[in-house]
Amino acid sequence: NGLGYPDITSGDGIYSAHLPVFATQPGYCSMRMMVTDADGQARLQLPGDSKAGDITENDCCGSRVQRGNKTKGVQPFSHLSVGYSFYTSSVVSKSEDHSPPNRISDLHVSMKEKLSLNIQLEWTAPGGDQDFGKANEYDIRCHTNREMLSDENFSLKGIKVPQEYLPQPLPYGR
Repeated sequence: NGLGYPDITSGDGIYSAHLPVFATQPGYCSMRMMVTDADGQARLQLPGDSKAGDITENDCCGSRVQRGNKTKGVQPFSHLSVGYSFYTSSVVSKSEDHSPPNRISDLHVSMKEKLSLNIQLEWTAPGGDQDFGKANEYDIRCHTNREMLSDENFSLKGIKVPQEYLPQPLPYGR
């Protein structure tokens, strides 16, 4: 979807994901991947469409490959690919958090009250472990001086918005 790591560019035909669920006990694991036509939504880009651009080195992290109008539907398909099995002896504790949440790449102001500092923000929910699950909470800070919200100052000088004004985190992608 292009919202961040690992899938940084939407629509480029390259789909990637993290494996956020770690083994909690030793044992054999295997991986399967199912690819389908998404109930007829899969399209094939036709050559010669001037709107379809190549990916450049500047396309990253929330970018989208723009596709033109010259596409055609594909025949329904479904493909299952099964990888090798492997043994894992290293395990992790269920109670520890091992992966950071996915980044929010589409934060925007959706409403501002006139004659007030009140705003409404909207974004796509990040996962709690990369793009899986949901975050525990949101940490939103504000300040009248933009410099106070830099990486160095955010935790110390940003004014924390109280939790009662923040939404409860939703599952990834909502």
